[in-house]
Amino acid sequence: MSDLFVVYSPSVSVIHAETDTAQDWLDDHLDPDAPRMGDGYAVENRYMLPILSALEAEGFRVTIVRGQ
Repeated sequence: MSDLFVVYSPSVSVIHAETDTAQDWLDDHLDPDAPRMGDGYAVENRYMLPILSALEAEGFRVTIVRGQ
């Protein structure tokens, strides 16, 4: 089971937490004014790699799926 999943699209992806711990991490590390799409954070892809690297360094498991 993943802690988070990312719906990838060419310009903006959406990162969703699957666990409370992952949601707490996102809330603590992403700008509170960051755009939201449903329960996820909309993130420009140029910022996604640093976010995913930080999550991986903290031991979170992330699944990436391709959006439409």
